[in-house]
Amino acid sequence: MRAAILGLACVLTAGCTSRVFVDAPIVWRVADDRTIPEPDDDVYVRYTHYADALVMDPLGRTLRIADRERARDINAIDEVPDSSWFENRIGRYQLTADDVARGPGGEPPRLPLTITKGKVDGSNPGFIVKDADKRTFLIKFDPIGHAEMQTSNAVIASRIFWAAGYHVPYETVTTISRNDLLIDAKATFDEGVNEDLPFTELQIERLLKLAAPPKDGRYRVTASELLKGKPKGGYADRGTRPDDPNDTIPHEHRRTLRGLQVFCAWLDHTDINPQNSLDMYVEEGGRKFLRHYLIDFGETLGAHGIEHPWMSYSHFFDSEHVLASTFSFGLWKRPWEDEPGQPFPSVGLYFADRDPTAWREAKPYYAFRERTAADTFWAAKIIMRFRREHIDALVTRAQMSDRAAARYLADTLMARRREVGLAYLTKVTALDDFSLEGDRLCAVDLAARYDLAERGTVERLVDGEVVERARVGDDGRVCFEGPRSKPYAVYGFRTVRGGESLPEVEVHLRGGGRPRVQGVVRDF
Repeated sequence: MRAAILGLACVLTAGCTSRVFVDAPIVWRVADDRTIPEPDDDVYVRYTHYADALVMDPLGRTLRIADRERARDINAIDEVPDSSWFENRIGRYQLTADDVARGPGGEPPRLPLTITKGKVDGSNPGFIVKDADKRTFLIKFDPIGHAEMQTSNAVIASRIFWAAGYHVPYETVTTISRNDLLIDAKATFDEGVNEDLPFTELQIERLLKLAAPPKDGRYRVTASELLKGKPKGGYADRGTRPDDPNDTIPHEHRRTLRGLQVFCAWLDHTDINPQNSLDMYVEEGGRKFLRHYLIDFGETLGAHGIEHPWMSYSHFFDSEHVLASTFSFGLWKRPWEDEPGQPFPSVGLYFADRDPTAWREAKPYYAFRERTAADTFWAAKIIMRFRREHIDALVTRAQMSDRAAARYLADTLMARRREVGLAYLTKVTALDDFSLEGDRLCAVDLAARYDLAERGTVERLVDGEVVERARVGDDGRVCFEGPRSKPYAVYGFRTVRGGESLPEVEVHLRGGGRPRVQGVVRDF
């Protein structure tokens, strides 16, 4: 029963030559929200994580034989069901531009704001406030010299991740004046190793000096509403959480985290790491469980690279680049040395001509290394469902004052979207949306549907032999003879384009009185 819920129902091991799917409905929701005891806070240890990510993991991968396995959080048709980790949105449903722009939903804080906790150091300082309705928000400012950049990025990227299916907080752009800020009598701040120091008017002045200057006496800020529940720290990029009985799949085997790499490459989210995730202990419907969130999106869209131009080209420590530089006595030109300058003060180092397969996060994220072509296919097809009207609505929601900068950002998001499609939908048999229509089995070639490649021919195979061919139509659709009265049939499909046969997809069908697609296997 659990195998049917969590993944491919009753599928034989990957080494077998055939698979059989049980006759059961396709699972679209996983019951991983059962009540659990309140977990302890998971404290992030920076130096242990760095040692693992930069030294121990690369060494371990060098010494072991690569054996990437199929993701375990998928259902019988190779999709990710809804869970405490992920909820299908634009990938499964038709979202309007307004839906995407609304995101997780919420309202801006109502003034005045009463500071309860502050943070006056770092590149993007801020504080925790209660608004006039007693709602709690994290307020962040744009850094000096980059007005509107991080506030815009947070609004755009958070909503894209939400629409894609991830759990995120509500973030919005608003403006505040100095007179809108009050101080709670018990407010404190942390600075360096000192914690819970009294927060005073002096701390407000120090903080505002680190922020981009106000316009007409008002500061532009990101207001991120604090999530409901109790925070329990970020989630690891591998293994499971010992004090969460619902967390049964090692994180490196979750497609939601493997495929996250493709979304991060699209949005240049180089700062992805366990610190920018958050487990919340929530109560819903009488159940108490952990829901898993992504947080902190201000340094997406090239913002992280402003002070670190190697971002997106290299990890924090990348042996490939270190060795190339060392053995060329410094003569080798690093790929980021020809990086164009910042296109607009409100836009980071975010450019259209970027190969997503060469993108790198700042600190190696373990789950990314385990991704397969099936994982990247899943992420890419979700990204391709974002249309221009979705992107325009998101950029409008960011309230950028420079129209040229806003247009540039929207154009670049769309251009990088296409690069993702070219990278991950044209190298495999990109058939999807399998359906039985009368006595025919039909599908859509996503590479053709999105004009990423020429229309090719799709071959149906039985035991490696071609038994049927069909030309892909103008709309990307292609159809074949269905299973008719066969109780169980396995169809293999491969696309032939430009004389090249691409890796195939396996589709399992049940015929008879209620014909249906029973399973899809992408062993790319």
